[in-house]
Amino acid sequence: WILNLPGENFTDMYFTDSLTGWKCTNNINQAGTIRYTTNGGNNWILQNTIPEVPPFSFSRMYKFSFVNKDTIWGVGGNYSFTSFQSRGIIYKTTNSGLNWGYQLPDSSINVYLYSTIQFINKNHGWAYSLQQGGVHTVNGGDTVTYFTGVQQISSEIPKEFELKQNFPNPFNPVTN
Repeated sequence: WILNLPGENFTDMYFTDSLTGWKCTNNINQAGTIRYTTNGGNNWILQNTIPEVPPFSFSRMYKFSFVNKDTIWGVGGNYSFTSFQSRGIIYKTTNSGLNWGYQLPDSSINVYLYSTIQFINKNHGWAYSLQQGGVHTVNGGDTVTYFTGVQQISSEIPKEFELKQNFPNPFNPVTN
């Protein structure tokens, strides 16, 4: 056994071969909750999941399930719509973690936080909470929402704006 990166803990780990692997942590004091290696764990590269939207979301991942080297599902975060209503997040990537999307299972399912996940292929999977039960999908779940970066194209501030007629007219009985 060889000590690698002392002080960095993790709650789940998976390697596709002797060099390529992923690990995640639920340690909120550690920057980034999922990391990737291409050199057998000597160095780890941070992979971003979804951005947090304070005070209503908590983006972290501490368990994941691999379908193949590209498709990974994960759990551990939650999204709060109000201070009294929140739901567990199910993460998904189809490009080895370069971009992560998320799903929020149906609003009638009020699981606060999923703590484990297992997929047997791209469509069949289970996610469970320690206290509240869980969910099962046979079609890959809901639509996955992906965040994309916004690129600033100018720092110029407009001096005026113009509101034109909606098209086609009538577009709707009411236009806001």
